Amino acid sequence: MKKILSAVSLATMMMVTPALAQDNTFDANETAAIEGIIKNYLLKNPEILLEVQSILMEQQESERMAEMEKAVAENWDQLANDDYSAVLGNPDGAITVVEFFDYQCGFCRRSHPDVKKLVAENDDIRLVLKQFPILDKPNETPISLISAHMAQAALKQGKFEEFHNKVYEIEGPITQEKLQMIVDGLGMDMDQFQIDLPSQETSNYLRANMDVARELGISSTPMFFINGKVVSGARGFEHLQGVVEEARAELN
Repeated sequence: MKKILSAVSLATMMMVTPALAQDNTFDANETAAIEGIIKNYLLKNPEILLEVQSILMEQQESERMAEMEKAVAENWDQLANDDYSAVLGNPDGAITVVEFFDYQCGFCRRSHPDVKKLVAENDDIRLVLKQFPILDKPNETPISLISAHMAQAALKQGKFEEFHNKVYEIEGPITQEKLQMIVDGLGMDMDQFQIDLPSQETSNYLRANMDVARELGISSTPMFFINGKVVSGARGFEHLQGVVEEARAELN
């Protein structure tokens, strides 16, 4: 705590000193002396700069989250009630959890059991899963995009949840062959699946997700919005449950 207070004090000094000098509070010799003190302190305690940087980053992240929550509130209907995203859990639930995800995202894979548990243990959760395929690389098979199209085609036949769960059970890298094995085992009408797979409707849906993500400042996955509250990254079940309880309390 003492070091943190020192960091804050030092940061304040570094910001205030130029202003004081411009305001003629100190003469040139006094200003030079103060600058020398700060310089010497930093040379003797360079770790303070890391603490200042950490505090600044936390402040910037807090401000970013506040701005994002404001944008989420403005776009909530599009986030929570589009006609194309898969909806799991209670379709009439009072707590809407929106997740932006990419099937190739390791953190999404890590979060998947926590999200399943969250839905299983809270009967008032409406989970909206928004495809956000951003991890494909140039000159490589676009697995994120292919799996997103496959999931949406499976959705049309009521097989989204099975497909979704099985993709996260894949061991090792996701490949087209592994995805096809999942599709083949779901008992779908494969002729209809092949028709739905390249649909323009899905392409438009993915583009709309990209657009709203850009507006909200989303650049990574997973990203959760729980009745408008932002949860960034794989934070674990307990954290997600805590935010759900906060959201529920605000409804009462």
